[in-house]
Amino acid sequence: MNLIKVNTMPSMLSEMDSIIDNLFRGYSKNLDIRELNYDIDSDSDKYIIQMEVPGIKKSEIAIEACDQVIKISAKKDIDEDNYSSVSSRAFEKEFDLPDDVIEKNISANLKNGILEIKIPRKAEVKTKAIKIAIK
Repeated sequence: MNLIKVNTMPSMLSEMDSIIDNLFRGYSKNLDIRELNYDIDSDSDKYIIQMEVPGIKKSEIAIEACDQVIKISAKKDIDEDNYSSVSSRAFEKEFDLPDDVIEKNISANLKNGILEIKIPRKAEVKTKAIKIAIK
């Protein structure tokens, strides 16, 4: 049986490499912000989607509702002074809508980096039980 000696202590160079790699991983030129924070709430007359979209203008956001799906997307081109090229930030998120929504009356508002989408619900139809007499 041959024993192989393994150094379990990482070398100083490999530790520094991993630290430097982790520092620059968050600062790439093409920032892709697909996973944004969002919250979904509802009450008796509407659903509300609130999504954080920091640094993105109204003109850069597109919202579409079709076939019981709402799609929110944005693309922002950033011209950085330190770089000669233009980088971009983009995201796209889709939500399935329940059957009780009124798609044509959906409204959206952007304020302080928070996109709020209000999706109205159809009024609940309450049926009344009718007693039927047996003859």
